[in-house]
Amino acid sequence: MTPEELDSRRPDKQFPGFLDAMLEIPDPRLLAGDLLFILMINFLLQIANEVGDPSFWTNGGFAQPVTMPTTLLAVIVRDSKMSLAWVLGGLWNRSYSSSSVSDDATAVKTALQVW
Repeated sequence: MTPEELDSRRPDKQFPGFLDAMLEIPDPRLLAGDLLFILMINFLLQIANEVGDPSFWTNGGFAQPVTMPTTLLAVIVRDSKMSLAWVLGGLWNRSYSSSSVSDDATAVKTALQVW
């Protein structure tokens, strides 16, 4: 092996190119749509959790006064964890790369690969 070939294998020489390739997001609307959908799902899960709680119905159900929920922090934490995991998984599997959004079949295959 030549010294140039050995030099190109050094991690410090390849790391910036690796980061550029991993963080490629040609269509930010796709990423924004994913994050908004995850946020909606987390709010729906929290609503289901509140409605499923027996104290919700004993306090008047939907007729009770609207107050600031004390479980809002749990929604934010769950949403943050799910969003980070989804985005990191998507970046690792290159779900947001140019090839994954070229046509519908490739987009579906990549989305299923992330799951």
